[in-house]
Amino acid sequence: MQSLKRLLSILSVGLVILLSQSVVFASQDDFAAISSQITALNQTGEQVDSGIVPTVTDKDTPTTSGKAYYVSVTGNDANSGTSPNKPWASLARVNQQTFESGDRILFKAGDSWLGQTTLMPKGDDLTISSYGTGNLPKLAGQGKVADVIKLENQKNITISNLNINNNVKGFNYVNGNKLADLRGIHVVGKDAGNLSGYFFHNLYVHDVTGNDVFIGGNVANNKPGVIFKGGWDRSKDTGGIVFDIAQPATSKPTTFSNVNINNNIINNNSYGGIIFKQWQGNEGTNENWASRDDAKASNNYQSLTWAPHTNINVTNNYINQSKSKYACDAIYLTSVKDSKIEGNITKGAGTSGIEVYYGDNVLIQHNDTSNSVPKAGGADSNGIDPDKETTRMIIQYNYIHGNGDGILLCGIKFSTTVVRYNVIANNGKVNSSKNSYINIHGDTGKHDIYNNVFYAMSNQPTNFIYSSAGQKEIDRSVDMHTICNNIFYNSGNGLINVGEGKGTSYSNNDYYNNVNIPSQDQHSIKTNPSFIGVLYPNSEYSDLNKLKLSNNSNLKKHGIRIVIDNGITPIEKDFLGNLILQNSPTIGIIE
Repeated sequence: MQSLKRLLSILSVGLVILLSQSVVFASQDDFAAISSQITALNQTGEQVDSGIVPTVTDKDTPTTSGKAYYVSVTGNDANSGTSPNKPWASLARVNQQTFESGDRILFKAGDSWLGQTTLMPKGDDLTISSYGTGNLPKLAGQGKVADVIKLENQKNITISNLNINNNVKGFNYVNGNKLADLRGIHVVGKDAGNLSGYFFHNLYVHDVTGNDVFIGGNVANNKPGVIFKGGWDRSKDTGGIVFDIAQPATSKPTTFSNVNINNNIINNNSYGGIIFKQWQGNEGTNENWASRDDAKASNNYQSLTWAPHTNINVTNNYINQSKSKYACDAIYLTSVKDSKIEGNITKGAGTSGIEVYYGDNVLIQHNDTSNSVPKAGGADSNGIDPDKETTRMIIQYNYIHGNGDGILLCGIKFSTTVVRYNVIANNGKVNSSKNSYINIHGDTGKHDIYNNVFYAMSNQPTNFIYSSAGQKEIDRSVDMHTICNNIFYNSGNGLINVGEGKGTSYSNNDYYNNVNIPSQDQHSIKTNPSFIGVLYPNSEYSDLNKLKLSNNSNLKKHGIRIVIDNGITPIEKDFLGNLILQNSPTIGIIE
C-alpha cells in the first residue's frame, strides 16, 4: 500500500518474559531506528490529515491458502465472485456466503460502498482486504448502520487495506446532536470462551461519529451526544476499532487474545480510536469479569472473577483526534493483561492519549502523545493514564508533551506503576494551576518514578509533580511514590512546584532554575544538567537525543541504584540504547 506502506513495523523493542513474579524486558533497540520509524509514521499521518487519501496496488493484495472472492461496484451479485472479471457487487452478497478457512474477501481499489449494510462475513480464518490499484476501497456507513464491519465470535481474522468511516451526514465536529451508537470495526464476543487471532493493519479508519457515554459523572451535564453516569457496560464503546463482550447468556467468560493492531491511520473517531472492553454486569447481572475489585495487595492483586484479554498489541498507529470535539481517548484498553502499546502517535485526544483500566503487566513504550484536552464535558486531559486497579504497568521511553497532565497516576483501590526514562515536556496546557507533569491521584499506588526528564518550556506556573485534588491527596496516600534520579528542568521564569507529602519520597534528583525543591530530597542536586541541545514546543521524538548530557555535566554517575520490589526489574539500557551503570547510573534519560 503506497502511502501506508512506509509505516514500517516498530522493531521488536519490548519482549516480555515472565519469570515467577518478575517481568524482564529485552534490551532497548537503537534510538536512530526507532525515531526514524516514528518520524515516518508522523509524516504519513500528516499527509492523510492534509487530505491525501491512502492508496494501494496489486502488490499489496494478500495471498492465502483458500479461495479469493472479489467485490466491485461494477460487478453483479449473480456472478461467481471468484474472478476479478466476475466480481460480486454488494456487501449483502458477501454476507450471504459461508466462507471456508483461508478464504479472502477482496474489494476493488478505488470503489466505494456507501450506506449499504454492515459487512458481516461468515466463517473463521478469513482475510478481508483489497485488489487492484488506486485509492483504498471505501466502506462508509454514513451513520445508517451501527457498524461498518462486524465480527461475532469469529477467530483468526485479518483486515487490511480499507478506508472505513461511519460519519452521520451533517455532523460538523462541534454539535453533538448528530452523534449515535456507531463504530467502524466492531468485534463482539459472547459465550464463546477465548477468541484468538486478529490482525488489523494498513487501515484508514476515520470520522466515526459515535456518542460519548461516560462511566460516572453528573447526569445534569448530559447534552446531545454526551451521556454521563452510563455505567461500565454501556460506556465508551463507540469509535474506530472496538472489541467488546456482549451481555452473556451463560456464566462462561469470553475473552480476546493474540490481537495485533498496527500500522493504521485512525482519526477523529468518537468516543475513541482503539477500544477494548470486557463485560462487567452492570445491567442486572453479576459476572464481574471486567473489574478486579476483589483483588488485594495481600494476595498479589489476584482476582477470582477477573477475565482479562491477553496479548493485545497496539503498535505503530497514528491517531489524531484533534478535529472533533467528541473524539476522546485515542487508545483505551480495559481488562487487559500481558499486553503492549508501542510506537504510536496520538494527537489531540479528549480525556487521554493512552488509557489502561483494570490492567496488569502492560508495557507502554516509545509512544509520542501530545495535545490532549478535555472534551465532551470530561475533566481529564492527559497523555498517559494507568487508571483504576492497574498493576505492573511500565511507562518508559515515551515523549509526553503539550497535554494538560502528562501522566495521570490513578491510585484508586490499588496501583503499581513504573515511570522511567520518559521525556515529559511542556505540559500543563489546559489549567496550569491544576495540571501536573505527573498528577498523583487517589489514596493508593506504589509508583516508582525515576530517570525521567521533566522539561518546562514556558513561563506559566505549573506543577512538575502534584495532585489535582491538592495536598490532601498526597498526604493521605497509604502507599509510597518513590521519585529519584530525575531531572526537573525549567527553561522559563515562572516557579514550578514539585509536590511532596506523606505519600512521597525524593532522592538524588536535579532541580534547575525556578523549581521548588522538596525538603524530603536530602541528596538533591541544583545544577544545570548541561544538555547538548534545546527542546522547543514543536520538537519531535527524533530531537530527544538533544537531552544527552555534555561531558562536563555534574549528573553523570550521580544517580542511586534502582531496586524495585513490585515485580518489575530495572532495565538495562537508557533512552538511546546505552548500557546503564546499574550501581551508579547517570541522572536523567541518557547515560
